[in-house]
Amino acid sequence: GKPALQREWLDLYGGSNTIGLRERVSQAYTRAREVQNALQKRRQDSQQRLQRIDLLQYQIKELQNANLTDAGELDELQQEQQRLSHVVELQHQSYGIYQALYQNDKGEVAAADLLSRAETVLRGLVEYDSQLQPILAMVEDALAQVTEAGQQIGRYGEQLESDPERLQEVEDRIADLKQICRKYGQTLAEVMDYYSAIEEELVQLEDGENSLETLEKAYSEAQGELKQACDLLRGEREKIARGLEIHLIQELKPLAMDSVRFQVEITPTSPSPMGADQIQFCLSPNPGEPIQPL
Repeated sequence: GKPALQREWLDLYGGSNTIGLRERVSQAYTRAREVQNALQKRRQDSQQRLQRIDLLQYQIKELQNANLTDAGELDELQQEQQRLSHVVELQHQSYGIYQALYQNDKGEVAAADLLSRAETVLRGLVEYDSQLQPILAMVEDALAQVTEAGQQIGRYGEQLESDPERLQEVEDRIADLKQICRKYGQTLAEVMDYYSAIEEELVQLEDGENSLETLEKAYSEAQGELKQACDLLRGEREKIARGLEIHLIQELKPLAMDSVRFQVEITPTSPSPMGADQIQFCLSPNPGEPIQPL
């Protein structure tokens, strides 16, 4: 509203010193709220707190047993499951590709052989017409790539092995991880974030040092710091308010407003990140007229 806007104008008029004091208030306010929230949480019913500790301990133990170390584990396992469950098809098809590209044992000509023949012929033709050199270069590149692809698909097929035990192990792990996700989050990343959060919460609940007395003392200190910061800011605002009043009246006098009265009212209010003051600009443009909020 207008008081908030006028407070902002006043602080900006005050410059960096005022803004710095306001930042100190904001930090003190945040600290006081944090300690207040911790104090209220600590004052919760002891039985509820113990029940929460039991629940968190159970969940943490379950998540520890799940041994979650990689948010991408489920995706990797599902890819491995696909490979292991289709190993026969992968072996058959990869061997067919190997024959088509590199070495054929069915009496058919492999792509690498065809390209090699074309390369040999082109090498001879280039002797007669150098315009064929770029085409020879393309065929040489194609032969190199097809040869490399054929060798790689051959090695890939050779390393494929049927492993029913590993497949069962992977499927069991996938089932366990999906069960964990159903209980604690949509994804493993969310589950791991939840695990970190409840670990921190459990530490706070079990932390004997954060006793009620300790928190009450910290709250009292935080409130004292907040009050001191607010008082310093109010003093600064009162000082710059007087300067603004004088400055503004000086600016208005040349505009045939000799009798104008301008006043910045600063009223104490509840502390906030912006201080503990309500700012109101008031003006009386003519003699005899009461001063009114702008």
